Amino acid sequence: MKISEGYEIRQVGDEFVVITVGDATKTFNGMIKLNPTGVYIWNKIKEGIDSDHLVDALASEYNISRNVAKRDIDLFLDSLKTTGCFADL
Repeated sequence: MKISEGYEIRQVGDEFVVITVGDATKTFNGMIKLNPTGVYIWNKIKEGIDSDHLVDALASEYNISRNVAKRDIDLFLDSLKTTGCFADL
């Protein structure tokens, strides 16, 4: 799992958004607002965590089942894929 080159997270006030920089602005010109769970998942992906450990980490952090964690991660990653900022490796 990897965040695509040119996508960065920024804090604006008390909110977090994903913006594009460099060449990524040619394919996506906007912002993606992240909730705290999205920020958590984003940061774990940036750390290089694999998908199984990401599910375990999210389940532990939010005290939810692995099934719920996997479903939520899959939904989040699917939405990132539509913007081009996430690539399955």
